[in-house]
Amino acid sequence: MLRVCIYLYDMGAFRRAWIESVTPAELAKLQNSKFRRVIMLSEDDWYGEKAPSVLVERYTW
Repeated sequence: MLRVCIYLYDMGAFRRAWIESVTPAELAKLQNSKFRRVIMLSEDDWYGEKAPSVLVERYTW
């Protein structure tokens, strides 16, 4: 199991939504989403305290 922080697209940025444990197959599905971003958390940051609250990416939809 991998611990990840999931971000959802909202108002021009990806905002932190939740943290969960996923399998490698689930991680692959999450990474293919157009409206989600995923950051893997390190073992010493189980609750995502070091993860940014907002990810800004520029897109031309």
